[in-house]
Amino acid sequence: MDNIKTHSCPVGTELDVTFCYADGGDQTQQQDQTQQQDQTQQQDQHQTDQSYPASTTAAPSQEERGATQDGSQQQQQQQQQQDQGTVQSYAALGKVKAKYEYKGKNAGNVPGSYNRVTDLGSCTKEPVQVNSPVGPMCEPVSLIFRGPLEIHNIAVYSDEGGNGSWPRVSSYSSKDGTVDNLTFMNNKNIDYSGQNKHGPQGYASADGKDKADEPTVFSGELAEASDPTKIGGGPGISTGVEINIMTGEKCNGDCLGFSGDNDYKGWGGGKKAFVTEVKMPKGTTPDQPAIWMLNAQVMHSNQYGCNCRGMGPVGGCGELDIAEVIETNIKRDKVTTHYYFYDGTVLSPGGDNFAPRSYDSNTIYLTLIDDSNDGLIKIVELESFDFSQTDLGSLYQQLVDC
Repeated sequence: MDNIKTHSCPVGTELDVTFCYADGGDQTQQQDQTQQQDQTQQQDQHQTDQSYPASTTAAPSQEERGATQDGSQQQQQQQQQQDQGTVQSYAALGKVKAKYEYKGKNAGNVPGSYNRVTDLGSCTKEPVQVNSPVGPMCEPVSLIFRGPLEIHNIAVYSDEGGNGSWPRVSSYSSKDGTVDNLTFMNNKNIDYSGQNKHGPQGYASADGKDKADEPTVFSGELAEASDPTKIGGGPGISTGVEINIMTGEKCNGDCLGFSGDNDYKGWGGGKKAFVTEVKMPKGTTPDQPAIWMLNAQVMHSNQYGCNCRGMGPVGGCGELDIAEVIETNIKRDKVTTHYYFYDGTVLSPGGDNFAPRSYDSNTIYLTLIDDSNDGLIKIVELESFDFSQTDLGSLYQQLVDC
């Protein structure tokens, strides 16, 4: 089991483990899938759950959890493998170093549901139906970062109006020390009152290690774990320091599901693009930097407790791993992508180790969410990007076509 995927859950958290055997594999796969379906049905029947475990990074690969692929999934994964390591050039986009995409049902284009948190104190949930070409990623989302990682630039573009215009709606520059419609958060604002007035989200300090009393501009660097031997120590202790980003607008009762008095809105709509310029310098232990996307509701309630995400391949309200160094990559020299949503019936092909890790130089990850046609979720690694541009312009179509 790739235990970093539990994101250092509290000691005592129950976990599902799938054992794979060389013989009798088909029977084992059927049993594993049946157990997952039974567990999902039981979770749906209990809308009040005070000990619902949450996994907020990628679960083990399909082979590890005994999942099978249909013909279309196998074909897509084979095509992705052919694209790995291929450098292509486009007129405005520049050099494409790597790419991975989820299309159609693998992008979430199937009717589905998840359990939305309505009350944090009792962890009360209600089932919610979603039908979008990009699944639950059409809802407001947050981007999460884990060290060791340097973040140099962030830009968010949105065509929320659906009129073909992709203006920049948020940005950050570590060099200039500036932010626009973007708030740095972490999970250090714990409510010790016992009244569950809010989840642990709060303003992050400049280095992300502590909470701040007011919105603070991030310094640009997330450190490695301070004590990786401490089991259950959490982000910054047993794993790298974590921060997440939200817009600059508070919820004030307008966000989906539960939200506290200091929660901020995520980026909504079915057409949005997130561009990050980062570096993943060599760490010590566990040396697993990551960038991933979660439904903003997960952050509002509790990223590592009561939330709408679910566990493992049961992605619930959605998790997209964009560029993550996973534990099964012993050399820690590649990044991986996975996408989990709804009840896990659709197991999107996972892009294990789809691109080399960038140790010594900055690289660009552009994540496109596009609910046009059959739906597309695409991760493109670029050699460079002009963060001063206020509109994607012709880059949008090149991203779709590349």
